[in-house]
Amino acid sequence: MGKKETEAGNQAVLELSRRGAVMFRNNVGLAHYPDGARVRYGLIKGSSDWIGWLPVTVTPEMVGRRVAVFVACETKAPSAAGARANQRNFIAQVLDGGGLGFVARGAACVVSAVEGFLAQLNGEGKV
Repeated sequence: MGKKETEAGNQAVLELSRRGAVMFRNNVGLAHYPDGARVRYGLIKGSSDWIGWLPVTVTPEMVGRRVAVFVACETKAPSAAGARANQRNFIAQVLDGGGLGFVARGAACVVSAVEGFLAQLNGEGKV
């Protein structure tokens, strides 16, 4: 991951944490050990750089219960190409399951994604 992508990721996670999200770095790869052993780590290939949850207080129309919504945040440098096909697929699966998934190039992307998601939950429109 390049310096600009790291910076975009740091901005995204900081903004998510300001909104109450709990996020974890999800490195994905394959470790090679001197004895020849190989160990895969992380979730699946294509899973987002940051995963976690966003606490959402369910409104009276939503039975008044607080829930944790799964969040998948794929970070990219502002000038980088878009998400790869397997990354887009992971985000699509999160969205299909009712979670919040998006690509972030900084804090503004997080604000847009979270506010759009909450508006959708509150029946204020589609994301």
